Amino acid sequence: PPHAAAAMHNRQTGEPQPVLTVPGEYFEDLVTTPRGDVYSQGGISGDVYRIRPDGRVDVVTTIPYGCGDNSGYLCGNLGMAVGREGDIWINEVTYVPGTHGVWRVRRDGAAWLEIPLPIEEMLAPNGLTFDRHGNLYIAETVSGVIWKAGRGEQVATPWLASPLLTPPPGGFFGANGIEYRRGALYVVNTDRGTIIKVPIKKDGSPGQPRVFVSGLNGPDNLSLDRFGDLYVVTAYGAQVIRILGREEVEILVDSGLTYPSSVDFGRPHGPHLNAFVNDYFPEYGAPNIYQIHLCARPGHRACRGPMALAARPCR
Repeated sequence: PPHAAAAMHNRQTGEPQPVLTVPGEYFEDLVTTPRGDVYSQGGISGDVYRIRPDGRVDVVTTIPYGCGDNSGYLCGNLGMAVGREGDIWINEVTYVPGTHGVWRVRRDGAAWLEIPLPIEEMLAPNGLTFDRHGNLYIAETVSGVIWKAGRGEQVATPWLASPLLTPPPGGFFGANGIEYRRGALYVVNTDRGTIIKVPIKKDGSPGQPRVFVSGLNGPDNLSLDRFGDLYVVTAYGAQVIRILGREEVEILVDSGLTYPSSVDFGRPHGPHLNAFVNDYFPEYGAPNIYQIHLCARPGHRACRGPMALAARPCR
């Protein structure tokens, strides 16, 4: 079927508002909870940060990790998700047995390895997402394989392997960010510049994957707003974009970021959406996490025209 390609519409650029700055630290992913808290983890320290709705910041726990004997690969936290109980699930890439895998962090700071992952087969476990039944899906970026752990299970097994999810020749980043929506998974393939849609059959097996969007400049992660619209950060293009249906790619932000790696949404305030974005490679002393106020209206996918920042009223 046809899919949205590189043609994009730039509505308006704007300057995101900083909410967290930790000089010398790297933040790959972030998630928001129903309580309105934002969680992210430093890739150097292993500290798990919580940003409360009132702006207060605290470190809830620290998950130390090392790169083992695989320092040539990625190391640290690559993916996060929020479970049904409100716990934070984090992919920790350590290459060390007993720590390499999906960790679970409670609000009180208790943390443990919930799902150990095989190092040889999962060099870079990346994005995480839950479906409506509580099954966990894990995107492995080097092999391009999606793994699955059933609800309550502590073992993940391969669920889908597809050439659409692998890196291109000479590339490294294949399947990356992953999101569940209405019976399907949407998976970013970073180095191919695509988003892949994978239907989930009634028996839980994968349907035929297909290209949903192509022509993106290094997409890294994606998220859904409360209206079901899809938002993507492009790490290579330093943009925040919105997918309108399957025909239009709308650029919301294309300045002020250097290497955005994740986007998620906090609690709505009236007609506004609060988007939080990680900047993975900020200049030293520049903010690591930003907040962007986007205008949205019930009954319409988004505001017509410009993105609304700060106190700018919705149209």
